[in-house]
Amino acid sequence: MIKHELSGYGLVLRPIEEKDLVQLLAWRNREDIRSMMKSQDIISMSDHLAWFEGLANKPHVQHFAVCYKGTLIGAANIMTESDSLSLCQHVEPGLYIGDEKYRGNILAFAPSLVLNDYCFDTLNVSSLTATVHHNNSQAISYNEKLGYRIAKRGDWLTMTLNIEDYLEATKMVRRFLSRSNTNKKPQKNDKKDEA
Repeated sequence: MIKHELSGYGLVLRPIEEKDLVQLLAWRNREDIRSMMKSQDIISMSDHLAWFEGLANKPHVQHFAVCYKGTLIGAANIMTESDSLSLCQHVEPGLYIGDEKYRGNILAFAPSLVLNDYCFDTLNVSSLTATVHHNNSQAISYNEKLGYRIAKRGDWLTMTLNIEDYLEATKMVRRFLSRSNTNKKPQKNDKKDEA
């Protein structure tokens, strides 16, 4: 199986590994993170392990561990309703930063930039979608700073992003993060799984 590792803006998005599961589950089950997700149930370790073991059989989704300076700080994913990410035109990225010291600062934009660049440049999608709870003003503001626009209102907002709006909205943050880090352009590294 090919696994994708993405890097840029000073961080790495790599495939989730078994060693990440305890920390990711602890973050995912925290009230402040869980309460803003579509599925707000507390997840058991056995359910978490089953989810992890099933990832290899899901071509419509990719999950990543977000790492800064070699340290796990959060999780990201992309998914589509199509059969495969390689065949889709629209994807929905997801992200949470679990490590408190990286929440609410400019570095929190780096995982989205890397992921969005991958979606637009490598997967060649035409648009991204974000589904955000209407009470999650922080996520709404974050997505708007990335160029997303509200397309549908309700308990859950649907926000959409095209490449033109994305590139225009993120000019300054890209420039700043590129100056601050040695990785100037996101890269995709293919690795063959040993298993």
